[in-house]
Amino acid sequence: MTNLIPPNSKKQIVRLYWVRVVSVWGLFWALALLISAILLYPTYLLVTGTAAAYAETAASVTERTDIYNDMVAELNKSNQEAKAIVRMSESPVLSGILQDIWGVNGQGIAIASINLVRQAGDIAPVALTGEASDRQALASFRDRLEALAYVEKVDLPIENLAGSQDISFTITVTVNSQNI
Repeated sequence: MTNLIPPNSKKQIVRLYWVRVVSVWGLFWALALLISAILLYPTYLLVTGTAAAYAETAASVTERTDIYNDMVAELNKSNQEAKAIVRMSESPVLSGILQDIWGVNGQGIAIASINLVRQAGDIAPVALTGEASDRQALASFRDRLEALAYVEKVDLPIENLAGSQDISFTITVTVNSQNI
């Protein structure tokens, strides 16, 4: 029966047939994609909602981490300042040593200068210069300096004892910082 159809019409029928086949298959694919989209939409909503929640949590955690890091930096700074204060409070007070030296200063002794220096937390040897009226006053001044609890050694050079009156002297006092 297909032989009775003229060739021109036959081409139209074949073309129409293929158009219908492609159209039906296209509709099937469109329907399948629509059904898939409808089925995947709740999953899409769940994933985007979860991602948004995690993004908010991550932002919150990042903010808290920044605050924590700021607090750690501030705490470290405070700790360093506290250590410096403790170190300063534990170091001997130079004014107390100066008062003690002036306190043992007796009659016949005129102190011209005191060189009192702190070196790396300890006290460097103290240099005293001045003038004594006689040898006895100078010797007793040295003995009074040695009697101080934190004095380790008093260096009075022999040449300072050469004169008998109006003796210029230079005394070096070694201080033990642990005994202050």
